Order: sequence, then C-alpha cells, then structure tokens
Amino acid sequence: MNNKTKEFKKLQAEWYSKLEDEGFQDVEQDEEHLKRWTSSFFKTRYNPTLWKAKEEYYRAAGHFLHDYKFSNDTEKLIWELHGEAMSIRNIALVLKAKGIKSYKRRIHETIQKLAKEMVNKCSKKPT
Repeated sequence: MNNKTKEFKKLQAEWYSKLEDEGFQDVEQDEEHLKRWTSSFFKTRYNPTLWKAKEEYYRAAGHFLHDYKFSNDTEKLIWELHGEAMSIRNIALVLKAKGIKSYKRRIHETIQKLAKEMVNKCSKKPT
C-alpha cells in the first residue's frame, strides 16, 4: 500500500489513535525523523561527576575483592559480580545456575554490608 494515499493516511490515523489511547508514545516524529535522538538523550543523562564517582566506586570494589577476607565463597562471588556492575537480578541468576540458593533481598543485604565495610576500610587508609 502506498503511504501517500488517502486510504493509507486514514488507516494510519486510526491505528495511531488506538495506540495513543493505550498509552503508547511513539519515538518517531514521522517516517524519517525521531522525536528525540539518542545523542540528545545521552547529553541530558550524562553527568561527569556521577560517572567519575561510579568509576572510583567500581575501582575500589575491585581492590576490595582482592584485599578483603570474605566470610565464604558465596559472599565473595556476590561481591565479584557486583564489582562487574551486574544487577542483583542477574547475580541471583548466576548463583542459581551454580546451584546456590539465594534470594535477591539477601544479595542486596550482602552488597550493602560489604559496601559499608569497603567504605570503612578506604576511610581508614592513610593518604
């Protein structure tokens, strides 16, 4: 069907209306243009200070992985995966695949406990 015909435009308007009624928000302005380009999305979301802080956090997490005496192998594995910026959900999937039963809440608590320990150890180091 030619997208220039009246029949096409009527059908298109009908479907756009149905989608809009269901809450769909189209990213396209028209067939050739987006309403918002990825580069502008990145510019509004990019914060150099935040990126630097994350970089430092994950660097510290890597050092902590090698310097800290973990209470067990599961705790160490959770921290290792967290240090690779893996989500709690994905950490749970990895543990499950290894036959380790663990709940997301428990993983979250473990990460929080270890992060606090890491911060305490970092603040005690002489500069």
